[in-house]
Amino acid sequence: MSNRIIELHNSTVSTITTEGRSVIVSFSAAYIHHGNPGLDADTGWIQPARLEIKEASMKGEFPSANTILDGVLWVGNVEHSNFIPIPFDTLDTVRLHLEFVSGNPVTLTGKGATLEIFGEPKLIENFLP
Repeated sequence: MSNRIIELHNSTVSTITTEGRSVIVSFSAAYIHHGNPGLDADTGWIQPARLEIKEASMKGEFPSANTILDGVLWVGNVEHSNFIPIPFDTLDTVRLHLEFVSGNPVTLTGKGATLEIFGEPKLIENFLP
């Protein structure tokens, strides 16, 4: 079975909104990496996704240039540099820091998060080991 992650860099966010006490990050094109880098043939896909961070607060403003340059997800004390694991569902403390190509940083902090991937995936690249 292959590993799957959302690579934050080069993913595109369409909106960051609030719904009750949650903040929703809507990816119009999440870059999804399938495979085990360096061990087997890997593939890169884009697909819509939605990350809900519960009991959340947001620092910073969502920019008009909405492609992610870099990011970090902390779940408890575990750091995920530039990726979100798939599947992702936690009740732990979560902090997501995104740097957009515009230079605008956005940090979301909350308690619990859920990732949903939907729509049809589109293959954009193949990698050979």
